Amino acid sequence: MSDKVLIVDDESSLREMLKDVLEEAGHKTEVAPSAERALEIMENYQPDVIVSDIWMPGMDGHVFCKTVRRISDASILMMSGVSSEISVLQRRQIDADDFLIKPFDVENFVERVEVLLEKRRRSADSRSEDERHLLATYQGLSAAGKGSFLEEAKRMAEED
Repeated sequence: MSDKVLIVDDESSLREMLKDVLEEAGHKTEVAPSAERALEIMENYQPDVIVSDIWMPGMDGHVFCKTVRRISDASILMMSGVSSEISVLQRRQIDADDFLIKPFDVENFVERVEVLLEKRRRSADSRSEDERHLLATYQGLSAAGKGSFLEEAKRMAEED
């Protein structure tokens, strides 16, 4: 079974290029033009890694990252075109697993995604019983239930 990746970026050419590169590396990849669309996709597609831009129209990457942490155990790689932004985000303790400055080397990008996938494989057995229960609960909800759960997660992320 191949690993699943979700790419979230409002720049369509970058989104499609990253999808092509990851699929060539053997990863099943979905794309979303916004954080809101990514959350809709995640109702039926549970990615192992999410690659997301920070600045997007609508919900920004900061709130998206916090929302994802409430509904998924996917690893998160945040991207930004502003290098000073990354250090600010790290100080604000964004709960991303890795950060990448645009523009970047495609081989480095694939390598970083694969490192996150490997870490995820190793840590899967170390999750607490509460974490496993919460994820199983979310994944077992109907579409309407997931929608309600997701709205509450977004509200909580925006309040943080």
